Amino acid sequence: MQNFREDSLLLSSPNLLCQEETVHDHDGVQDCFLSIGHHHQQDDDDEYVEMLLDRELNSSGNGLHNEEFTCNISASWIKEARLNAIQYIINSSLSLGFKIETTYLAVTYLDRFLSRRLIEDEKYWAVRLLAIACLSLAAKMEECRVPLLSEFPAQDYNFECNVIRRMELLVLDTLDWRMALATPFSFTYYFASKLCQSNPIRETVPRVIDILSATIKNVKMTYHTPSAIAAAATLLILDQRMTRESLVLKINTLSSCSNLKIDDIISVYNQMKESDILHNNRSIESPLISPLNLQSDNTIDNVGSSLITSSGVSAKRKSLNFNDENGQNSKRHNSRD
Repeated sequence: MQNFREDSLLLSSPNLLCQEETVHDHDGVQDCFLSIGHHHQQDDDDEYVEMLLDRELNSSGNGLHNEEFTCNISASWIKEARLNAIQYIINSSLSLGFKIETTYLAVTYLDRFLSRRLIEDEKYWAVRLLAIACLSLAAKMEECRVPLLSEFPAQDYNFECNVIRRMELLVLDTLDWRMALATPFSFTYYFASKLCQSNPIRETVPRVIDILSATIKNVKMTYHTPSAIAAAATLLILDQRMTRESLVLKINTLSSCSNLKIDDIISVYNQMKESDILHNNRSIESPLISPLNLQSDNTIDNVGSSLITSSGVSAKRKSLNFNDENGQNSKRHNSRD
């Protein structure tokens, strides 16, 4: 097992140390966003989703830029390390009892970090450290009880808590402290209630969640907006045989979602349909409706390191060296612009 001490990492913001603490829900009740019994007034739902869509439209983080992200994960080792990191996040989330939203958000942090900073020299431990930091940050955003850093599974690595904290700060700095990110789960309940009105929400939402969970490792999904992924997953549950015309017709029933990117949704729908999801997931074998039911409805039911280098077309490249000696401790090197 490799050990990493506090002096293993050098961050550009050493004064931004966060105090670790355990957060408890005093009522003992977890406020689960996807709780089947949770719903707002229709106007509030519409306004909230419109706000999320506006934020997607105006934000540079609407899915990752293909060229930038593809370049950063072009090496075979980083592709493998990314998949291993995601599997670690999934396994650790299960063992810690985290919500699926937390898992997905952690993977979102991971991919956004990798889209902006390049990890070189096959430092698998740096990617694992990144995965732990991303999961810890996601838990702080989503969970009612946040475990101590010492509670996160170490597996074949042993990172000191201060090392993890420093990586958390690097993630925060890289993501410009924008951690309240929308994920497909932000739209799941809304789209299920709007697009699948003739079906019980208790049946639809879990099936959409199955689709989203099955795509969590698919790097192609990172190129699309959360709203497009959520809408496509919902439409796939609705019917797996929809044509472009029927998809456009159904999407246009979402009159309150004027900022939805129809072409993006159709692209994701087709990618999902052509993938192994349909063959590996029994919950979506049967469509909820037939193509004959695709007319617009007027009735709306009322139902959310190694060498780490910043990348980007206009970004100034910065490096942060983590030199791992003898497989034990990494020593810090000066960063350079």
